[in-house]
Amino acid sequence: MRRHTEWGQWNDVFVEELLSGQPNTKWQEEQDLADYINKQTTGRVLVDDFEGYRVIFFSGRPERFLTPADSTFNETLHDPAGRVDYIMVSEPILEGQLNAVNKAFPTLYTLGGSWVKLEKTAFRWKLYQVIGSPSQLPATNAAAQPSSP
Repeated sequence: MRRHTEWGQWNDVFVEELLSGQPNTKWQEEQDLADYINKQTTGRVLVDDFEGYRVIFFSGRPERFLTPADSTFNETLHDPAGRVDYIMVSEPILEGQLNAVNKAFPTLYTLGGSWVKLEKTAFRWKLYQVIGSPSQLPATNAAAQPSSP
């Protein structure tokens, strides 16, 4: 069976598991990260569920996660200190480039920041503890904004 390991929602994983009767281990890193969050952390986690939905699902505790559907997501993304305890970010490749956290903080995954402490790395995910306010404001889509006369 052909595997789609780049873009997409991994529908072939579901079909393969269904047809073979074998358990899915392809999302083990998301399961492990969800377990870590449940057992080793307290507080809320800011994450873009565009990619992080599996971690949220496997945690069984969606109320711990602040996602773009929450009315305070953008405000919290700009100033996470005191609002969330952790930020979860994916590797900024492929669909990771569309992740709201990566768009706001393009170097967070690779370089971290003085306002966060790396808590856990799980394959292509990093979980940072928020320890202060970002020294830079998140990137904005200035090109899309009309200029003032």
